Formats: sequence, C-alpha cells, structure tokens
Amino acid sequence: MDRKERFLNSQDFENLKLTSNLGELVSKLIALFENEGFRFYPEWRGIHKTGKLRKNFTFKAKQPAGKSENIVTIYPMSGWLKVETYRGQYNKKHYQVNVGNIDDPAQLKTLLDDAKDIYN
Repeated sequence: MDRKERFLNSQDFENLKLTSNLGELVSKLIALFENEGFRFYPEWRGIHKTGKLRKNFTFKAKQPAGKSENIVTIYPMSGWLKVETYRGQYNKKHYQVNVGNIDDPAQLKTLLDDAKDIYN
C-alpha cells in the first residue's frame, strides 16, 4: 500500500468523510493537484510539540526540488478546506476550497500557481 492509499484508508480520512462534503473535497483536491503534474502524497500531521492532536494534513513532494517537501497544508473547516502555502513564518497565503470552486481549476489558478512556485 503506497502513502496515498494509506492516507485514503486511514481512520482520520474516514472520520473526515463523515463531515459534510469534506471527503469529496479532499479527493477532488488530490485529483486536481495530480492533474496539474504534481508528484506528491498526502500525509496527516502528527501530534504537535505541545501535545495537541492536529487535524490537518499536507501534500508532500515525492522528490522535493527546494528545501521544503511540503507543497501545501490543508485545514479541514466546516464544509470547506483552508489551503495554506508556506514560504516562512511571515510569508503564508491562504486559499478557500469549497464545492463552488473545486470543479473549476481556473478559479483555483492562484493557488495552483503559488504551489508550483514552491514545488519547482
């Protein structure tokens, strides 16, 4: 079982699918990034150094070109996903992915362009 299959078969993903349309949004976001040529795997974040359980996950590059292997971090919200690109503590951008824009890559062009800058 590869890392993507492990992610999709995890109990955390099963719990996510119970919340509104989040499972479908995550699956479509994975497909969108794959269709754009990203080679990555999704991975749940572990327990934070403070001991708090994290409920977010990242898309990690299979062969990172830069110093960071994280392409984006995804935070499941109530009915939508907050997707963050990160280039340092003071250089973060957030994007909202929901049922209204997930099926139209043109609406997510700025997110994809930002992710490509990090990926390449």
